Amino acid sequence: MESYLWRELSWKEFEEICGGGECFSVIPCGSIEQHGYHLPLGTDLHIAVSLAKKAVEEAWKAGYKVLLLEPIPIGVSDMWSGNPGTLWIPLEVFIAYVKEYVLSVFRNNIKRVIVINSHGGNADPLKVALKSATSSLDPSYRAYLINYWEFVGDVIDSMFSNRFFHADEVETSIASSLGLGVKIPGKEIPYEHIKRPYSDEWHSLSLSKRPRVYFFYREGARLEVGAFNEPGRYSVEGGEAVVRAFIDRFLALLRDIRENRL
Repeated sequence: MESYLWRELSWKEFEEICGGGECFSVIPCGSIEQHGYHLPLGTDLHIAVSLAKKAVEEAWKAGYKVLLLEPIPIGVSDMWSGNPGTLWIPLEVFIAYVKEYVLSVFRNNIKRVIVINSHGGNADPLKVALKSATSSLDPSYRAYLINYWEFVGDVIDSMFSNRFFHADEVETSIASSLGLGVKIPGKEIPYEHIKRPYSDEWHSLSLSKRPRVYFFYREGARLEVGAFNEPGRYSVEGGEAVVRAFIDRFLALLRDIRENRL
C-alpha cells in the first residue's frame, strides 16, 4: 500500500482496495480558533489530523483497510470569537456540510465512517450531523464519533493534575507531543481563570464523570489571554502517553467494529 490517503489514490486503485465494502474511512475534524498566547490558531486542526494520521498508519500495519479523508478545518467556534483570528461557521451550515460529506463517503461503498474530533464546540453538532446522515440508510451504514478527550478521558484524568479544558496543561502537552511548537519558551505561560461555571455537583470537568446538567448561554466575549489551567506545566512525555493510549484504543475499536460488536 503506497498511500492511505483517499486523495492520492486513482479511481482504479480505490475500487481495488475498497470495492468489496470492507474499508473504513476516517475524517479529522478541528477548528481555527484562539489558543492563548502560546499555541497557534490551528491547534485543534493539527491535533485532529495528527491523531488521525497516526491511528490510520497503525491500523494499516494491523491489517485494517482504512482511508484518511480530508479534514474539516473550520467548525463551531463562536464561543472564542471575541479574540482575533478565530474562524467559525453557523451551526446549521456545519451540520448540513458534515451530513453531506459523510453521505458522499457512503455513496462510495464505504459503510464505516469514523470522525475524529478535537474541538468541544463541534461535538454536539457532529452528533446531529452523523445521526441525520445515517437515518435514512440501511443499518449496515454506520458513523462513529470520537471526541479524543472522551475517548481517552480516563487516561487524561489519571495523568494530569489539572482538569482538561482549553489551551491548558493537557492540550499543550498533547499538541507539543504531536510536533506543534509552543510559542512561549519555559514554564511561565500566561493563563486566566475559567469564567464558565462548573461544579462537581452538576457539570464536572472530570472526563471520567458524566455531567448531570448541560447548560447554555451566549458566549464569545474577548478574553484577556484565552488559555487556562496552567499550560506551563505541560509535558511532552505526558502528551505522548495520551497519544499512545488513543492509538491503542482506536485499534481496539476497529476490531470490535469488524467483528460486528459495534
